[in-house]
Amino acid sequence: MTGPLAARTAMFKILYEGNLLADYFKIYLRDEAHPDLPDDYTNEVIARRLMAGPYAVILHTARNMTVPIRVEWHDKRPALDLDATNTLSRLISIVPPVNSC
Repeated sequence: MTGPLAARTAMFKILYEGNLLADYFKIYLRDEAHPDLPDDYTNEVIARRLMAGPYAVILHTARNMTVPIRVEWHDKRPALDLDATNTLSRLISIVPPVNSC
C-alpha cells in the first residue's frame, strides 16, 4: 500500500473490533484506571445517544441489541474525510489530557 491511504493507515492501531451486546440499551467504553463515568445528561446528549467524558464514552442504543464496534488508537486527532465514507453511523474522537500517559 502506498500514497495517502498508507500514511493514514500507519497512524493508528485497532484496539478492538467485534460485536458487543448493548445490554440495558448502552455500551460503556472507559479507561480502566479511571472508573468514573460521565453523568451530566442533557437533552442534547439524550438526542445524540452519545455521552463522552475525559476518560469514558457511553453509547446508547434504541434497544438491547448487538452492535458492531471498532476502537482505534490514534497518536493525533485524525482529519475527517466524510466524502470517502459510505456509511457513518457514529464517530467518536477522544483526545486524552496532555498530562496523561
